[in-house]
Amino acid sequence: MQGFVRSDDGTPVAGAMIDVRALGRSTTSDDSGRYELSLPAGAHTLRVHRMDHVPIETQVVIPAQEAQIARDWRLQRRDLRLPPVVVRASRQARSTNPGSHVLSGADIQEQIGGLEDVMRNVQSLPGVGSASDFHGEFFVRGAGTHANAIYLDGIPIFFPYHILGFNSIFNPGIVESAEFYAGGAPAAYGGATGGVLLVRSHGTSPSDHRGDAGLSYVSAHVRAAGGDEQQGWALSLRRSYHDQVLRLVDPENTSQIPSFYDAMARARWMPSPSHRVVVGLLLAGDGLSIPSPEASALRHDLIRDDATPLSGSGQSASRDRLGLDNQLAVGSLTWRALLGPRAWLETVVGYVPQRLGFSLKGENNESVQIESRTITLRQDLAVQKDAHQLRFGFEGYRAQTDGLVSAYAAFLGLRQSNSALNVSDQKERYQIVMDVERTFAAVYAQDDWSLRDGAVELGTGLRYERDGLARQNLLSPRLAATFRPASDWSLRGTWGVSHALRSTPLEVQPTRSGAPLSAERATETTLGLSRHRGALQGGVSAYVKRFDDLVYEAEPAYYSNGGRGRSHGVETWLQLTPARKPITLRAQYAWSKTEQRDESAWRRNWTQDAAGAAIWGTVSEEPYWYRPVQDQRHQFAVEARLRHRSWEFGAHLQLASGLPFTPITAVESDAEGNVYGLVGRKGSAQLPAYQRLDLRLLRHFQAKSVDWRVFVEVLNATAAENVYMQRWNRDYTQQYSVTMVPLLPTVGVEASF
Repeated sequence: MQGFVRSDDGTPVAGAMIDVRALGRSTTSDDSGRYELSLPAGAHTLRVHRMDHVPIETQVVIPAQEAQIARDWRLQRRDLRLPPVVVRASRQARSTNPGSHVLSGADIQEQIGGLEDVMRNVQSLPGVGSASDFHGEFFVRGAGTHANAIYLDGIPIFFPYHILGFNSIFNPGIVESAEFYAGGAPAAYGGATGGVLLVRSHGTSPSDHRGDAGLSYVSAHVRAAGGDEQQGWALSLRRSYHDQVLRLVDPENTSQIPSFYDAMARARWMPSPSHRVVVGLLLAGDGLSIPSPEASALRHDLIRDDATPLSGSGQSASRDRLGLDNQLAVGSLTWRALLGPRAWLETVVGYVPQRLGFSLKGENNESVQIESRTITLRQDLAVQKDAHQLRFGFEGYRAQTDGLVSAYAAFLGLRQSNSALNVSDQKERYQIVMDVERTFAAVYAQDDWSLRDGAVELGTGLRYERDGLARQNLLSPRLAATFRPASDWSLRGTWGVSHALRSTPLEVQPTRSGAPLSAERATETTLGLSRHRGALQGGVSAYVKRFDDLVYEAEPAYYSNGGRGRSHGVETWLQLTPARKPITLRAQYAWSKTEQRDESAWRRNWTQDAAGAAIWGTVSEEPYWYRPVQDQRHQFAVEARLRHRSWEFGAHLQLASGLPFTPITAVESDAEGNVYGLVGRKGSAQLPAYQRLDLRLLRHFQAKSVDWRVFVEVLNATAAENVYMQRWNRDYTQQYSVTMVPLLPTVGVEASF
């Protein structure tokens, strides 16, 4: 049989299939539509088809004698409609560029000892540190914790923490991925002389699972998702439960364990293949009410030694009650438009109201009440042109902050104090009524281009910022160059200037004149080498950083710009994942040195008044370079994971040099018997070395279409007494230590369906 296959308008159809399935014989038409097919005598069912035409299926009869049969076929055209083809790829655990890291949602949830928090994952990266186990906040390459920029789906969040920094509001169930820059961040992101963390939440694309529920040592959670490519939704709920358990076990207990919750919902809609709209709402809150907070700390072994910090002076803080009430909401609207195969435009609008109430009621009646409302707008335009990747955009926000602060200055610095001086000795008191409006706008341009088939990449960026509160114009240029001598090697260098704004919402750092603080500035140069090939991956980065116009305490309880800083360090990491071996090993080490210098140096000491009498006050000294709290010289970590069938065992060991603090060098009394502690030079003492071993045992199993994960985790398995702060009792007769997390065995379970 031979002939031609044509469409209904007579056009030849090339590539049409002509087959007899019963015989397993087939042929294909050529470019002219001609075909030939050899068939035995008899009746056969013949089918003619091509994907974009309506198929024909008919009976043909081949006579017994050998013959040549001519038969043409006409196929009717049809629109090609196929279900959407979805391509998904998981992000690499580590970026190929030194100094930048990508974390998946699975990375965050499976971090050993990570307290289910993306911030703890960031703390485990090279060059990143924290003040203690109690803090989700982190410091990066010599910059303080205030100097980091944190974005949720393109919206800046100024204080995204529960319980004054213990953990973040980013429930692991809402995090699809997180991208972190320790240095060399592109011009699209600013507001940081430290690190930049970009958190992306679920809901932008269809989820791989319908839902899950679980109970861990931190919280209980429920997550669900649904929909298809055109529309869908994602929901996540989380709440701590320890306070409820305490009420059931001991209803008469008057203390309250800190509690927190967060809930997020997102919905998406694609009105056309080129447009996508996503709306989201995040609600978070936390609170506590603790009577006699120092006694509670002693009872829970956070204060060790035999010291009794509340005794000695005849005064007692037993009537004190520490209270916290924090509420945050993030509303977002995202519109993304494809302008062509190589261009897209994205617009993000956000509204972030937040309320923080923090008080110590009793002897002093200290309280902080702050409310802020922030409206943000961000627009990004990306264009791909041959070897160039262009990105332009702007971001801006308007923040209105109202508040009332009635507290001693030291009370506001409790979260990050590194001085052994007692709070009772710092008598400066704030009485502040806050009414601050800040407008901020930034425009940027970034051009990254590739040369020699990707062996060389160059990047330039420029960011211009206008701060309406401090009335500053800030210019931040960025440069980057990458050389790849082989496909698995990458040598990258960056240089850039960045700024971190001060007097942000929820930050209280007043000046004597009442004028707002200016932005801090950092100039950073980095050079890194990385290798990504097969089972062995690793990298090393070195950086040099200079800080200008740092904010420092120019006089007791008041701040000013003008401080200086310098930092340099080396960061290394190595990962081994043997093929077809159920083991993963990872090790990292970082060395760094950070110093700061204030324009004025003062400390509390005895001085003389105009009449020559000795009084307790401030004494000025010559400015000197000192170690700030973020100067952690050595950091080492090693992690091992072993999988056997449905079992998984993991261990994570951290070792680090102790953080610096300002010690008490002498104790003096006045004529009335009041005792005072005399501090030494800033950062001249050091806490003991830090060590912590966390263990995890996990079991997977499936029952009735539900995937179960049951795990046992032991935090601080060696029961190391890591010191957070050194303190003295009120009479300075005994010193005691505030320690971090004790040995803590925990159990958790999660079900996915």
